[in-house]
Amino acid sequence: PKLFMVRLFCLLQRYASIGGAGYQAAIPQAVFDAVKEDFEVSHECFASPLNQTLPSFNSAFYDTDKFFGSRGSFFDLGKELWKAGGSFEANPPFTEECMQLMMESIQHILEHNEAKNTPTSYLVIVPAWTDERAHEIMRESKFLRRHIVLEKGDHSYRSGAQHKVLQQYHDAGFRTSLFFLQNDAGASKWPVTNDAIKRLEGSFRQSSLTGKRARPDEGRWSSQHGNKRQYTERH
Repeated sequence: PKLFMVRLFCLLQRYASIGGAGYQAAIPQAVFDAVKEDFEVSHECFASPLNQTLPSFNSAFYDTDKFFGSRGSFFDLGKELWKAGGSFEANPPFTEECMQLMMESIQHILEHNEAKNTPTSYLVIVPAWTDERAHEIMRESKFLRRHIVLEKGDHSYRSGAQHKVLQQYHDAGFRTSLFFLQNDAGASKWPVTNDAIKRLEGSFRQSSLTGKRARPDEGRWSSQHGNKRQYTERH
């Protein structure tokens, strides 16, 4: 018990030290339920022991997070996890640098697994910042199967401080892009059908309508929750 408390303290202090709970915001439980059912999503590429929903996840700090189930950083491209393929969800911190590096990494993984005919699929969730390089890479990728845009105020995210606050959901004050990136084997195994898209959009909308809602002064995340640009509608 004492060792557990030490490890938990280190974990909590590490995430408190980086500031900006908004960087740890996640998609709602209902959305995970939908993508698990329709696309067999089994792994979160960007999470933490404090906000993960799926049993298998990557996180930023392996030294503190490994004791709580983390499989290390998403950016470790040598992992057997990526070579084995699968269906993944990627909801990175909403900074331009991280999103671009993520997309370049996903392209690399899909190229590698395409040559091996290994089914691989990514559902990428990012702001609809259409002038950013990461957004451009995704729109122009040969692996893009579907791009959906959720309008601001019509969907929500789960709070990055969900482990210590009662207010679990915040309406998004920006448009969100959902990109399905798959190699041919992945597209065959997990087809992005119109019915699946309707269920996915409905799960985002359901969370926005039924989840605990933020007060007006809380619902559009300000700079105290991280990078202000991260939460501001730009297009």
